[in-house]
Amino acid sequence: MTDTSLTSSFDAFSLREPGSASLENALARDIAAPATVRGGDEGQLKLAARQLSGSGRDLTRLGATMNAVVVRGFGGPDVLRVEQAPVPRPGRGEVLIETRAAGIAFGDTLRRQGLAGAMRPPLIPGYDVVGRIAALGPGVSGWTIGERVGAYVEYGGYAQAVVASTEALVRVPEGLDDTTAVALVLNYGTAYQMLHHMAEVERGQRVVVTSAAGGVGTAVLDLARALGVEAVGLASPTKHDLVRQFGGLPVDYRDPAVLDKVRAALGGKGADAVFDGIGGGHLWRSRAMTAKRGRVILFGVASMDGRSSIFGMVPTLFALLSMKLLGGPAVRPYFSTAEQAKRRARYAADVGTLFAMARDGRIHPLIHRTIGLDDVAEAHRELAAGGVVGKIVIDLAGAN
Repeated sequence: MTDTSLTSSFDAFSLREPGSASLENALARDIAAPATVRGGDEGQLKLAARQLSGSGRDLTRLGATMNAVVVRGFGGPDVLRVEQAPVPRPGRGEVLIETRAAGIAFGDTLRRQGLAGAMRPPLIPGYDVVGRIAALGPGVSGWTIGERVGAYVEYGGYAQAVVASTEALVRVPEGLDDTTAVALVLNYGTAYQMLHHMAEVERGQRVVVTSAAGGVGTAVLDLARALGVEAVGLASPTKHDLVRQFGGLPVDYRDPAVLDKVRAALGGKGADAVFDGIGGGHLWRSRAMTAKRGRVILFGVASMDGRSSIFGMVPTLFALLSMKLLGGPAVRPYFSTAEQAKRRARYAADVGTLFAMARDGRIHPLIHRTIGLDDVAEAHRELAAGGVVGKIVIDLAGAN
């Protein structure tokens, strides 16, 4: 059995300190040329050691630490602090990833505040990562040390290393850089699933997306263009050129006549699907833009920013229940965490499709900027202020 006499408070979010009995038998291995290493039996975890590039440190040695952004108490961006944390240890069916790129998502800003079902501190935020496999846990086969992979991890992304289930891993093809790949894992994964599985949009149909210049918004526009779907993007006038760049028809969301302008852009008809990342009272406006047999897909609750989970969700829950009673366009909530819990294999397969599309030049993720771990707090402020277009990515390749 895994050593349970751990003193680290990081256990709460799977930053599990290695047990000495396991690491005494760890495999010291040069992985310059990747080779398959199978995990050991339960109780005899075998790790393949990998040196952090240029650091001279063994990622799997007893007591190894890493740089990570840790939240020890809920609050504003200032609670995001870079600390030394124990390197996580992969369990059965898991691998250790040496992180090269990690994404920053709006959901991270909510969890930092204790919203959106955040786990209790201490925690390391970060849903999406790309890196190289550094170690294999027990029972793992079919994966090789040194392989470059993307993964949806939900927590732990803001660090030099993270543990992920093999079910969540997706191989990154040659020709696709780390920064572009990580932008596809969460943002484009969400957009793809909403378009294909939730709204079931077909070529020639019309959609509307809120916050069209954001990470998910630009992903919806980009994928809609690739699918032959006409899209209207709600954004401020300063971002209209960006909406056009991604093939969308821009409409100012603050315009008092926004509903009329959206319908005009749609040829006088309602949308086949509206993607709403705001929630609350905004759902009523999204519903008004939708055709009677269309669908409203709720993929975020930006309207609850700064409020408690219970109080902040009341307007959204009231709107969802009321719309169900009233009939008309179907309203379907989409949350990537729930999708991971129910259909992880499908999500990974969809990300694999996205990797191939990006490699072949069919989609083009927009990177707002790349940052280091020390810049994460400022990135959260920028997200909260609405100044981000596309995806912010943490570059960890140089740090490792």
